[in-house]
Amino acid sequence: MKVFVLFTFAVLGCSLAGARIVSKCELRDKLKEMFESLPTMRDTGMEEGRFLAKVVCHVEQRSGFNTSAVTEKAINNARAAQMFGDDEVTLYGLFQFPEGLVCSSDSKSMPNMCNLACEELTDDNISDDIKCVGKLFTLMMKKAFMMEKPEKLFKVLKNLIDDDCHDVKDYFSDC
Repeated sequence: MKVFVLFTFAVLGCSLAGARIVSKCELRDKLKEMFESLPTMRDTGMEEGRFLAKVVCHVEQRSGFNTSAVTEKAINNARAAQMFGDDEVTLYGLFQFPEGLVCSSDSKSMPNMCNLACEELTDDNISDDIKCVGKLFTLMMKKAFMMEKPEKLFKVLKNLIDDDCHDVKDYFSDC
């Protein structure tokens, strides 16, 4: 009986946490829909399939498609530590966005470019995560050159497409 009660609490706890694993095909479709709605993205000349594959591959490598992923990452680069104001950063959700810059928590709240609490990036609703990606790309395309310190935004966006995902030609072949 004790095992059953313990198992029930474990299952209930996991379901209440709101985490889920998103499929790469679902994520591709949601990102594609969002990017097609952004006028600034349509005219960039980026090859859509390759771009989406790199972003989704980044998600697979960084969060394993887990909506509740939270990672503490040590910053070994002095310039990066200065940019984030610390020698450690916490990354949230599917896209592993940094607290403070993209979302707010109790300890870091500025500039919060997506106007989200970091916990909103770790629930099973990915629509706010997708909107945040769109907002960051829009900020980069429209306002980045007028921002006081655009390096942080560039770094976050560069991380979405610049990692170990080099050969992505057949990445969505099973979708």
